Amino acid sequence: MNLSTTNCWCIRRCWRTRNRKRFFIAGGGEGATLREILKHPSVKKARDGDIDADVITICKKYLPEYAAGAFDDKRSKVYNTDARKWLAESKEKFDVIIIDLTEPSGKRPGLSAVHQRVFTRLSRAN
Repeated sequence: MNLSTTNCWCIRRCWRTRNRKRFFIAGGGEGATLREILKHPSVKKARDGDIDADVITICKKYLPEYAAGAFDDKRSKVYNTDARKWLAESKEKFDVIIIDLTEPSGKRPGLSAVHQRVFTRLSRAN
């Protein structure tokens, strides 16, 4: 698991140009990104797709301060699913898609190819 309490600045940048209302998070099963998004009253819905159910369960139980109630917010839904597949099959539209996945590293270089495919697909989305 890769957690940080210092990267919330990137979420705040989403509001620099206009209000965003519909968010999707790929990964982020600990709930911190969801928490930051839901701090804004203009947000109408936030969806989070994390493939690892254990991350979601463990963080809810042992690290509730990360989500700080975001999992229970009526605007949010968390799906235990492959975010790429969910986005490809969903009819929902989003103003912002945030990729909150483990970073590629020397120990797991295959993640770089996965991320490249995700970004390529998202860049073609309407």
